[in-house]
Amino acid sequence: MGVPIAKVRGILSGEEGITAETALQLEAALGVEAEFWIRAQFVWDCYRLREVERRTAVLEHEGKAKRPKS
Repeated sequence: MGVPIAKVRGILSGEEGITAETALQLEAALGVEAEFWIRAQFVWDCYRLREVERRTAVLEHEGKAKRPKS
């Protein structure tokens, strides 16, 4: 496929993203359009950002609830 095994492992573990170049390589190797891979990466990135925002909001809320009122 022309992609180092370490990169494939990184993609599968979620530690590395799928670039346009990698998407084209996956398309050539697997016959699945590059746009599919790019969309999948976009959806994953959005999910992760929403989780960070959600967790931050929860922590901020918990922090405010624990502070004594002045």
